[in-house]
Amino acid sequence: MYSGAAVLAIGLGYILAMQASSIISARRLEQQPDSHQQREEVTEGILQHMNTIAVGDTLPDHQFEGLDRRPMILSQMVSHKTVLVFFDPDCGSCGGELESIHQAVTRSSDYRYFLLISAGNPRMIEDMQGQYDIRSPILYDHGGKFVYGHQILTYPFNVIVDRDLVIEDIIGGSLDMEELREIIDINARAESGNDVNTKP
Repeated sequence: MYSGAAVLAIGLGYILAMQASSIISARRLEQQPDSHQQREEVTEGILQHMNTIAVGDTLPDHQFEGLDRRPMILSQMVSHKTVLVFFDPDCGSCGGELESIHQAVTRSSDYRYFLLISAGNPRMIEDMQGQYDIRSPILYDHGGKFVYGHQILTYPFNVIVDRDLVIEDIIGGSLDMEELREIIDINARAESGNDVNTKP
């Protein structure tokens, strides 16, 4: 018969093993879904696992760092509609979305509508920046307080927010070219005074 301490230790070990298993499963979801419907199902599963954010929530403001260690405050960087692209330098699928953003952008000023957020190794992020010619702002989450605090463990992971950091949409997986261009068009219309509340 086990002592109380032994039972507690076994229970704790089981919980930690289940958490580790969940994290591994979440990371394996980085394989891109074949359709929007599959992507929605994958996103729903990820959000249930996370249980930290939902459409309609307001994200807390946060001070990130640039790769040059310059402070970057989230609320000061968002536009009318901004995609927070959570990525990891070890993520094989993230490069595809970064390339798509590069292809979708026609003006250098459009890169600011896509904020790239990572708690990964900064040297690897710098290597990735050079490899994919990344020109969007990179917000380094030193210590992972924002990323891991929201249980974001699957990459790429996209959160679309408005100027007040209210979440308008969440996508587990990459945005396609049409969706990326729609983000750019919505911001262009808003900045020209032809504001249209269109959700991609």
